[in-house]
Amino acid sequence: MLISYFKNQFIDSDEIQLNQNLLSGIGVFETIKFNQNKLFFFDEHINRLFSNDFFDFTKLKKEKIYDNVIKLIKQNSIQEGLVKIIITPKSNNWNNLEYYIFLRELPKINQEVVKVIFYQENLYPILRFNPMYKSLSYMGNFMARRDARLEGAFEPIFYNQDNIITEGSIRNIFFIKENIIYTPCTKLGILNGITRQKVIELGQSKNYKVDTSPIHFKNINSMDEAFITSSAIGILPCKWNGWNSDFTVTKKLKNLYNSISENQ
Repeated sequence: MLISYFKNQFIDSDEIQLNQNLLSGIGVFETIKFNQNKLFFFDEHINRLFSNDFFDFTKLKKEKIYDNVIKLIKQNSIQEGLVKIIITPKSNNWNNLEYYIFLRELPKINQEVVKVIFYQENLYPILRFNPMYKSLSYMGNFMARRDARLEGAFEPIFYNQDNIITEGSIRNIFFIKENIIYTPCTKLGILNGITRQKVIELGQSKNYKVDTSPIHFKNINSMDEAFITSSAIGILPCKWNGWNSDFTVTKKLKNLYNSISENQ
């Protein structure tokens, strides 16, 4: 018998009901916005969750996960928020999976425009992989997020060793110049966020050109507008020290995105 130290006491290790794979960062997750019993873009999220090749998802049923999410929402008093679905192996057999579902409130954002700050990503242990997925190995992202908050910024935006803009710690970034929408390419090892996908589709449907060619850090101040995206915030205009905008096109896209989200 092995003894562990857990929650201020020495205890039989077998009595600790913790999946060790969670502690090792082995697993994938998705975060989905909900309003009452309505899940925003559930199919897109769950399909991406099941799309990586590291695990065998055949024994997990998407419909069952959906049903359990709805049951969990009904058992809580929260009307609007975020659902986090985590899938991890039960043991060293990575084909034997289990999942967890957690709820949390939406982030409280009191500004119409938030401040971002730009960091070299090689200063943090950031995972880059193509195609990128949401793994539990997020320490580097949250280290940067902590540093950004200490500097009064809402979100850090990374640029790589070639000074090419990649993404935020937990959000995608877009720029607009002369009515062309620019966003980093997924080949850089960034997450192809569901909101990112919807914004690209929306922009193209409104006859905006979407360009995913490299965005150099030195050129960001020449942009006309900028915004960040995620499931939690949708489209959120952003600024940085020495640069601001009237966000004319961003506001139009934000209104259109909110409309399609509510009416999906």
